[in-house]
Amino acid sequence: MEEPWHLYYQIKAAVYSKLGFRKKQLFKLLDARFNVDVYKQKPAAKKRVCIVGAGPVGLRAAVELALLGSHVSVLEKRTKFSRENMLHLWPWVVQDMASLGAKILFPKFCKSRTYFHVSTRQLQLILLKVALLVGVEVHTATDFKAIAPLN
Repeated sequence: MEEPWHLYYQIKAAVYSKLGFRKKQLFKLLDARFNVDVYKQKPAAKKRVCIVGAGPVGLRAAVELALLGSHVSVLEKRTKFSRENMLHLWPWVVQDMASLGAKILFPKFCKSRTYFHVSTRQLQLILLKVALLVGVEVHTATDFKAIAPLN
């Protein structure tokens, strides 16, 4: 089974020299994440995980599992992210998202130091970009019906 991060390194090798300073920071942040001890140990290597739903929680879980070494697939019923409702984020969530490059991918992300709000759609788009970079497979227009029993 190929390491899920291989795509990240291929993308980085192909585009890094062409990026401006700000966009290079995304790769520096993700490189720092990959170098955290628990991620280097890859405790979930050789595990295959399917996540049903590409909402903020499903996508963040997918990113975390990919960082831990899992091969992750996300199934999403919708074909586009259209939920515009605003979410209030706790400061630790803002910090976590910033460490994944949210402020680079969406410069308006939580600009205020006291008022942490973002639309569900924008949060999903940020997490989708990170998920794809770290090797998560995302399948849209895919309805989950049931788990088939093992024979």
